[in-house]
Amino acid sequence: MGGMGRPPGKTGLSFDVILNRLQGEVQKSRETGAELMGLTGAMGDVGDILSGGGVSILLFSLAVFFFTDVFLAC
Repeated sequence: MGGMGRPPGKTGLSFDVILNRLQGEVQKSRETGAELMGLTGAMGDVGDILSGGGVSILLFSLAVFFFTDVFLAC
């Protein structure tokens, strides 16, 4: 037996535990990616407005962001 009471070569982590942790990390990564896409679009819109773009671009982007956020929450 190993020093901690486990047979040598055994970590105590099952395949299911590792898979569940990986799935959780993938989900967090997807959520972060979606948030970054929203921020990227918002930053582009701010740049457009500051460079003389129209207000309609901002309103459209806010509507898209709102509806995307609502549908992602479902």
